[in-house]
Amino acid sequence: MLRDFEQIKGRKTIYTDYTKVDETNVIKVLRDSLAVHESNRQEIRFLLNYEKGIQPILEREKDVRPEINIKLSENNAAKIVDFKIGYEFGSPVTYVQRAKEQIPESSEYEDDKKISYLNQMLYEENKSSKDIELARFFKICGVGYRLIRPKKDVEDTSVFDIAVLNPLTTFVVRSNDIYRKVVMSCTYSIKDNGETLYGCYTDDSYYEILNTVKIVNGEPSKNKEDSKWEIQNGYGKGVKIIPAINPIVEYVNDYDRMGCFEKVISILDRINEINSDRANDIAQHVQSFLWLNNCELEEGDTIKPGGLIMTKSPNNGVQANIKYLNDVLNQTEVQTYVDYLQEQAMQISGCPTKTDTGGGSTGSAMNLSTGYQTAESLAKASETIFERSERKSIKIMLKIIENSDDVDESLKGLKIGDILVKFSRNKTYDLATKCNALNTLLNAGIYGLRAIETVGLFTDPEQCWQDSREIIEKIQKKNSESNQNKQLNTGLQDMSSQTSKVSNVDEGV
Repeated sequence: MLRDFEQIKGRKTIYTDYTKVDETNVIKVLRDSLAVHESNRQEIRFLLNYEKGIQPILEREKDVRPEINIKLSENNAAKIVDFKIGYEFGSPVTYVQRAKEQIPESSEYEDDKKISYLNQMLYEENKSSKDIELARFFKICGVGYRLIRPKKDVEDTSVFDIAVLNPLTTFVVRSNDIYRKVVMSCTYSIKDNGETLYGCYTDDSYYEILNTVKIVNGEPSKNKEDSKWEIQNGYGKGVKIIPAINPIVEYVNDYDRMGCFEKVISILDRINEINSDRANDIAQHVQSFLWLNNCELEEGDTIKPGGLIMTKSPNNGVQANIKYLNDVLNQTEVQTYVDYLQEQAMQISGCPTKTDTGGGSTGSAMNLSTGYQTAESLAKASETIFERSERKSIKIMLKIIENSDDVDESLKGLKIGDILVKFSRNKTYDLATKCNALNTLLNAGIYGLRAIETVGLFTDPEQCWQDSREIIEKIQKKNSESNQNKQLNTGLQDMSSQTSKVSNVDEGV
């Protein structure tokens, strides 16, 4: 059962030979895709259960003394997932202005205002908590999915809805060419009556397909008397999406489409087996067999069945012997092996260890020895992978904003190239050094927003810059004028201290 998935190596990508999906081929593409999706679905279910602690050790059968079969699941998978999510997404992912000088040229102040407005929408939609929900899926399963659709009723600032979809019931289909473009995405649900309703999105249309048999939304594609069309394609032709863009975005943990603990499942299983055997060893020691050699119990004495072994020597005059049979594991050697396996699992998955460094290491040396430096390097790589999909989400949001009548025209016109996705970690770690760095950068004349981004002190650098722009620009202007005066005074002093090169004769002396 569970062990059938021990060698899984990432979710399979679903491809189709069609480069355009419409009402004429959407049912065929759906049917062809479901076989691969079902294979991925079984693996995803296994990984979700594994992270919850439902692991192969719980199904282990013991042939020798089966009555002592303790099954201990040490959930290191959850430990890895929790660290990854907390370290990489513990602080909200925000958007900031990418560059002060835009191509084509635009006002930096206008772009800052538009990006702040977008961040406000994301705050209203609780995007930071939904990012964690999304990250939990793709960190465990290797893939995750986000849906972004225009709001039906706009109440506050936000004009779009953000939802996280379950990868058990969601997938995307890509074209089988060099571009690997998403030509269709699908999410589905099973009704109370057992029927399955598939919602399929393309770049311009949405199709509801019942039981992979017929399209049930939109205007009839043919006359209802045309039974051949109904049998093959249903009686609808879908509806147009406004704005015309596929609203489902796929996120991946890495380019192998593997979960963060998937590479070390075999190691985690060995740790579970060893710890279970150690627990069994203690139980067997307590329940050791009593060995009676050349002696018998008196009539009426009893002992628990299965706990007694009686033997007799064929020779008379042999001394009787009574003792317990037990042999315990060397716990020191076993613990050394367990520590080695755990360290290897954490290193491969990119998590820090809690190894005691002796108390003599601080700062960067401590980060290197405990694995935090490696974790930071891998987190930066994960950021790049996440940002690739996040930009697709931004594109959908901007399309919805451009198409909305509830957004002021002055807040439209933002481009993807204007936006930088900003991750914040360790905001207060080494606070004094970061404050000194910020002060140095600002005094050196570095653009305020770039300085705030660099030090990583603030969860929302764009909003911090908006709040502090006026005073920072005044301070930088004052420092610039002060530095110019110092340079001018220094130059005058140098000129006055120079020895005159005019001869006495020329001066008329």
